[in-house]
Amino acid sequence: MTNEQCPRCKKTLWSWRPTCNCIEFEIDHDGELHKIYAIDEESAAQEYAEQYDEDDHPLLKWGEITVTVKNSDGEIKKFSCSAEPTIEYYANEIE
Repeated sequence: MTNEQCPRCKKTLWSWRPTCNCIEFEIDHDGELHKIYAIDEESAAQEYAEQYDEDDHPLLKWGEITVTVKNSDGEIKKFSCSAEPTIEYYANEIE
């Protein structure tokens, strides 16, 4: 299997799925426009929220943001985006 990346959305492409179905969406957050590649409006809103929350995690600090997503047909949907921390536990055998 290969594991190349889609040049637009950066998701992993596998040999059994060598092309990506992502399309461009326009995200409006507080009057600022952003372009996101995703497979649907909800995924575009989630991807923007992940990018927005990357550095100092404002979504974890302040709760949520509202974004408007416009597809290539001009249809608009509004989303409330939030985040929650997750904890993962590991066990490693030692001698």
